[in-house]
Amino acid sequence: MRKKSLSIILIFFMLLVWTGSCKSPSSADQPVPTPLAKSNSQLSSSGSTTKASVGFLKLILKDRPIAEAQNVFVTINQVSVHKECEEPNDCDFVVVYDDPVGLKLDLLALKNTPATLVTATLEVGKYNQIRMSVGSGEIVFPSNPPGGEGIPYSLEVPSDEIKVPVHFEITAAGTTDIILDFDAEKSIHILQKGKSDTYLLRPVIHVQGIQ
Repeated sequence: MRKKSLSIILIFFMLLVWTGSCKSPSSADQPVPTPLAKSNSQLSSSGSTTKASVGFLKLILKDRPIAEAQNVFVTINQVSVHKECEEPNDCDFVVVYDDPVGLKLDLLALKNTPATLVTATLEVGKYNQIRMSVGSGEIVFPSNPPGGEGIPYSLEVPSDEIKVPVHFEITAAGTTDIILDFDAEKSIHILQKGKSDTYLLRPVIHVQGIQ
């Protein structure tokens, strides 16, 4: 009887073990699927965007002398450049200098010491025009007799925008120097009104060189 009881217990235990081994694993026992690695395109779209390559532009201004004048002052308020593109509507002017007060220059002082007008960072590419906005001007003549304070006359500016057609290229990490010659002698005109003279400033600027 005792052997029979032991046999029944042993059979029951074996059935219990066999039933447990046949049980399907629970969700906790399931292996976690390994995530797929992102493709290069996915990585680039989720990562930071690459900044456009840039270079540098330097505008240098000089002048030819005027024998009769002591000083010729001009105030430049804005300078912009135009970038070439495949679709004309896609391109616009890029402002490289903008100041309501403006930069006042004595053109006659630029004869021997050219001045750096603008140093700017621009996107790499080809450009085809420079525009400058001249806010005001003044011409000063020597006193008569000499040695006294100069005699200033205001320069009227009929059109404050100067368009300078020039083709230049900005390369990555490179610097493009453009030397502009502000021809004061050809820019100043005398308009007689009655007994007094009125001086007009119609700026004439030539591109002297690109480096």
